[in-house]
Amino acid sequence: MPLIGPLAPVSERTFVIFAGGFGIDCERCGRYPPTMSLVDSYNRVSSTLRDQVQGTCGIYSFYTAVCILRDMDPSCPTVPSPKKSEAGPGATVSLRQYAKRELKSGQGEILTEVEMTTFVKAWGYKVATFVEGTYSKRQDFITLQTKANHPVLVPYLADEDNTGIIPVSTVTAGAGAHWSLIIGTKGKDVIVVEPNAPRAVKEWAMDSLLKSNAAADSVKFVRFWAKVVMDKPELQRQLKPKAARGPKVDSIRSINPVPDKDNWTPSWKSGQPGYRGTGEVSLYDLGGVGGSRHTNQKLNNVLIAILPP
Repeated sequence: MPLIGPLAPVSERTFVIFAGGFGIDCERCGRYPPTMSLVDSYNRVSSTLRDQVQGTCGIYSFYTAVCILRDMDPSCPTVPSPKKSEAGPGATVSLRQYAKRELKSGQGEILTEVEMTTFVKAWGYKVATFVEGTYSKRQDFITLQTKANHPVLVPYLADEDNTGIIPVSTVTAGAGAHWSLIIGTKGKDVIVVEPNAPRAVKEWAMDSLLKSNAAADSVKFVRFWAKVVMDKPELQRQLKPKAARGPKVDSIRSINPVPDKDNWTPSWKSGQPGYRGTGEVSLYDLGGVGGSRHTNQKLNNVLIAILPP
């Protein structure tokens, strides 16, 4: 069966069908003028976007999606800033705070499709999700949803080169799961907002990103992290080489396995730091009760489109 369309003038509630019976709920696809696009709205709001901090790529990618959708339709729900420190004085709520309290997240990391859809719906938005299916259907999902002005959250296996974060399909020393936001397609490429550098879009080959999307769980999110707030060389040496040196260090680095266990007193409540000593270094245990949360990461092939209410 061909696509029911075109997308722009469809009714307030339409079920769009692909050949083979694959369907996506494209509710309110017709609410925007046909000439308006996600990329156009992104260009208007991009200068206001901030780089992600710590393991918050999913949160910042969702925030970018909200900024874009609210530019297209100001009646869409507002959301708080990703971090309280980025809001106005006296801010008491943030997206990260919600993830930590309600999803038992440590830094704000989101590790499954269920966690992300729960998070998105909590702020008044709807979702269309893709969790399994053929390569071609993942392509179709991205194309359809972005043409309908629904930005798509995509987890993938990521690493870094001289251009910044990039999708990879094989495990490398620095690779790990990462979220970004797809806002369009261009030929065989996808147009992506990567939350470490959100003020300029990336154009990646659709093929490369989808192979990376299928490999997102090749590296599980590291359970133990340390935040070094002042110089403590004997502990810094046990962190990964990227850990900064010198006074007034304020950086969070992964530790695997946790060093000097006799000197650390991690709380089993996710995200709560504890250190038996001067307080210069805090340990974050992201495992949750029993240490299982980080091992339950399940992101392979997940795609999540964000829809207005």
